Amino acid sequence: TTQPPRVVLLTSTAGGTPMWKGLEDAVRQAGVPYAAVRVASLRPTAGAADAAAAAAARLVLSQGDGDAAAGGSVDARAAAELVCALLGQPAAAGTTFGVAHGSGVGGAPATEIGALVAGAGLKPDA
Repeated sequence: TTQPPRVVLLTSTAGGTPMWKGLEDAVRQAGVPYAAVRVASLRPTAGAADAAAAAAARLVLSQGDGDAAAGGSVDARAAAELVCALLGQPAAAGTTFGVAHGSGVGGAPATEIGALVAGAGLKPDA
């Protein structure tokens, strides 16, 4: 069986490629199970109402050139919960993907990380 990630790297794609690309490469080369998560930007969670909205918001994971990180910001609390939850998700090991808040069909609430990862059909990095 695949081990869940022992390292989860959260990077912001804002400001260009060089910095986050190098960090992702270093994590991949470390030889430990990892997941690399990209967000365009993080926005603060202002209070209890924002925290409840963030927990209920749908997150969408995607891979490839059109990954979800290309569009919009992600609530900081939702991103933190995702990162922590990925440590227990073997299906996320060895993957790199973008995350964004989505609406309508697809994705899953931030509180349902297992469903989110399973529904994304993440493919291991080559």
